[in-house]
Amino acid sequence: MRTYKVVAVMPAYRAVRTLKKTVDAIPTAWVDEVILVDDASSDDTAAHARSLGIKTVVHPKNRGYGGNQKTCYREALAAGADIVVMVHPDFQYDPAFIPELIRPIAEGAADAMFGSRMLIPGGARKGGMPLWKYIANIVLTKIGNAILGLRLSEYHSGFRAYSRVVLGRIPFELNSDNFVFDTEIIAQVRMAGFRIGEIPITTRYFPEASMIGFWKSVQYGFSFLSVLLYYLVSKLGVSRDVFRWVASVDDPCPGCGERRHQLLRAETEHFHRFRENREAYRITEGGNGHGAIVRCTACSLSFVPRSTLPDLAVLYGSQPLDDEYVREGRGRRRTAAHLLKKISRAFGGHSGMLLDVGCGPGFFVDEARRIGWDAHGIEMGEAPARFARTHLGLSTVTRGGLEHLAAMPDGTISVITAWDVIEHLGGPMEFLRVAGAKLQSGGILALSAPRFDSIAARMLGEHWEALLPSHITYFTLPVLKAYLEKNGFHVASARSYWRFFSLQYIFHRIFGRGGPGFLHWLIVPVNLFDEMEVYAKKK
Repeated sequence: MRTYKVVAVMPAYRAVRTLKKTVDAIPTAWVDEVILVDDASSDDTAAHARSLGIKTVVHPKNRGYGGNQKTCYREALAAGADIVVMVHPDFQYDPAFIPELIRPIAEGAADAMFGSRMLIPGGARKGGMPLWKYIANIVLTKIGNAILGLRLSEYHSGFRAYSRVVLGRIPFELNSDNFVFDTEIIAQVRMAGFRIGEIPITTRYFPEASMIGFWKSVQYGFSFLSVLLYYLVSKLGVSRDVFRWVASVDDPCPGCGERRHQLLRAETEHFHRFRENREAYRITEGGNGHGAIVRCTACSLSFVPRSTLPDLAVLYGSQPLDDEYVREGRGRRRTAAHLLKKISRAFGGHSGMLLDVGCGPGFFVDEARRIGWDAHGIEMGEAPARFARTHLGLSTVTRGGLEHLAAMPDGTISVITAWDVIEHLGGPMEFLRVAGAKLQSGGILALSAPRFDSIAARMLGEHWEALLPSHITYFTLPVLKAYLEKNGFHVASARSYWRFFSLQYIFHRIFGRGGPGFLHWLIVPVNLFDEMEVYAKKK
């Protein structure tokens, strides 16, 4: 009796004519479940699959052969598959070979198995493979073997089986959505040290079978060679994302909820002290400590696993007043005035309710009030909120977190700002959702955040100033835009974030001491092009 579950996945596109005979040929004694992913076919493939009792997933729009496989493998893993077999529904590959294909994986002799049309002498040509494709297959295979150090007879077969361990380890979600996906996954399997085996299979070309044409095959050939080049570069130590393995982290992504992540940076010692609340949080905190940073393979959001964090409400709520931040009040106000001008242009004026989330000691709220906004602030820290109320006279600053924003009436706020806030939040997407609900139609959400894909972040590595213990979500601009759009916003503008600081503050950050006193009065604009300033309008 078998103790492992086998799931056959079928990446389908306009396969209505060949689907039934493919399904009928699948040996049910060896396959426990069949999953078909329809890539937005223009025929009745999906309906036909359902009529055959097959679990069917339909893409709302065409994602390509590689994109289809990504969904296939995610669905198979979610179904508890121990071995996943890819069967094309065009009947070009005979499902009768499934037992031979999966047996080496089940017996522990291989981790991935491919059906090869080239192992039977003369079989490929007799089965109808065009001469030009036959020659190209041989040439590309020899090049692939030379670079990857393999002894495969074919790289281009679509009849394959993978163990759960293989698919759980490699980040297949980052591969191409096109036909070169098959080559990328071979390179990943090889780089990860998994074993690949082959069995001979028959070749079948007939009118109903899908086949890419000559010029697309030429394009595929160049893509094949580019994958091999990336493999060589990675072997030389230049990291490529597709060769970063999926980490053993079970925390859900705070964006999409998926649980497959790549480890980008390991946790540092400085983060231990932060997690154990041995150091009080300060707005102007320094140091290059950070938690383990992982990237979701589904949505590309980078974050610190939430299970490793301290109680954020306690951490931020108990922060002392940051004297260094307060001393920089003149620079903070210059920054606020600069930002408020852009907000007024985006909104078309400066009247209505403005709410600054994470307002700190209140300089931005105070500047907004001065020019006519009905300005309010929310701040988790008791000490900075008290400073805003007592020293700046801001009775509209409330101590608390996002629960105060959530309690406000929907559609009543003109502008919500969150400067250097979203990277600190345990639930950044919940903030975007709630902000969208509270803004009036056409209202503005203005925010800033470190840009994880900036040149500075890439070049400085562990010395990048934005790698801080309290930064727990890291955005690239495309990822932030995608989540804003998903939460009902249109990104009106995105640019690098200019701020104003005294030369004394800059001197202190660089050299660890303040420098001459007169530098405090010299305020200069600063932009390291590693922070983004985004203005999004509610649709």
